[in-house]
Amino acid sequence: MNPTLTAARHLHLDIELNPENQFHYRIRGEDTHRVVLHRGDAITFTCADPFSIHFSGRPPFHEGTQHSHREAVLQAHEWFVTAHVREDAPFGIYPYAVEVTRDSHTLHDHPEIVIDSAA
Repeated sequence: MNPTLTAARHLHLDIELNPENQFHYRIRGEDTHRVVLHRGDAITFTCADPFSIHFSGRPPFHEGTQHSHREAVLQAHEWFVTAHVREDAPFGIYPYAVEVTRDSHTLHDHPEIVIDSAA
């Protein structure tokens, strides 16, 4: 097997809100509501507004502040946060909630991350 094919990636996911406060998620300029990652990958979430990312249960990332046994939060610092997929993250779909604060309003959306076994 060629080791360059299984090298960890670092994706940048831009979270954007249009003037009607509809969410858009962009990787390399393309819209996506579902991001596919692999064990060992990293992702940087960015947004022009303050935001946080909430997972029910254990997230697939090393990072995350546990608020309870049922939720983990990735809190943005300076409008971005980077997270690394755990090597033992179970394969599957991880729905999460994005909270963006704009003009003193908190807006929510529910995209997905997939941890894929195919390398």
